Amino acid sequence: MIEINELVISVPDLTPERGEQLGQDVARRLLDVLPQKYGNRIIDSLDVRLSVGSALDYDQMVNDISAQIRYQLLNQ
Repeated sequence: MIEINELVISVPDLTPERGEQLGQDVARRLLDVLPQKYGNRIIDSLDVRLSVGSALDYDQMVNDISAQIRYQLLNQ
């Protein structure tokens, strides 16, 4: 299980409910892309920075955030 306790994100027009869904979707995506040994790990903090164009593509944002987290975890 991967749990994201807090996801701080600043995206115009992203409601708190949609932000909550984003955190859940990122956690689900991480289950798919991380090796199993990372499945029950507590992560204190990560700094993920992304640039998003004017047209927000939700699925791409989930992919980009997941990819950044995966990269950081595998390269610690």
